[in-house]
Amino acid sequence: MISNLNNFADIVIPALIKINLQILLYILPVFIVAKMVSRQDLKLAYGIWWLFVLNCFVPFKLFIFQREIPLEIKDTAIIFGEPFPFSGFTSVENTVNTPSMFSFLLIGYLLIFGILLFVFFYKKYSLKKLIVRNLGDHEVINTIINRIKGQLKIDKDIQIYQIDAYFACTTGFFKHLILLPKDILEKPESEIESIILHEFMHVKSHDSLCFNLLQILKVVFWFNPVFTFIVKEMLFLQELLCDQRVLSTALLD
Repeated sequence: MISNLNNFADIVIPALIKINLQILLYILPVFIVAKMVSRQDLKLAYGIWWLFVLNCFVPFKLFIFQREIPLEIKDTAIIFGEPFPFSGFTSVENTVNTPSMFSFLLIGYLLIFGILLFVFFYKKYSLKKLIVRNLGDHEVINTIINRIKGQLKIDKDIQIYQIDAYFACTTGFFKHLILLPKDILEKPESEIESIILHEFMHVKSHDSLCFNLLQILKVVFWFNPVFTFIVKEMLFLQELLCDQRVLSTALLD
């Protein structure tokens, strides 16, 4: 059991270290290029960030400036300052049944990872607890929905709810739910249409799936503040892109 844990830890921990070194080494040039590109093309800048994130998890290199980081950790005693045995003989029982330093790091990492993952799913569940009404049968809302669906050529069955909060959002991994604020029915019809169009644009662009994937990756790299910054930058671009598509769609009307 312990030997299996040691073997697994010897694979996972160096892999995490290597990925994070890649993120730290290449974040600055990617950030500069994405910022420059975003002035002309938000979609391309968003794509550059996605290439960078995906490049951390694939065996081939997508960026021409990226080089393989030599990282081969074999002796944890040298890295963590563990005392060497003062005897030249080590029993087989101790080498097999004693957890390595990487094993302790892996246990600590998985513990915090599990807590943060639970918080992530609990927050998504909490959104559904805010639901107070199904708006699919409301005459005005239903008319707007059908008009937007035809305009964007969306044939998915999307449920729309009113929630006890003052924000709108789209949630769900594969089955989308559009959640509208509690005061949505008090707004002018033109404003209602703009809000619903914005959320449907997120649906059409699969932004909810991308959002969830980025949030899970942020949980995976909970110990790396740079990755948190990357996620914030990508979600900011995602919102700008959505607003841009909404404006271009409104101009076509």
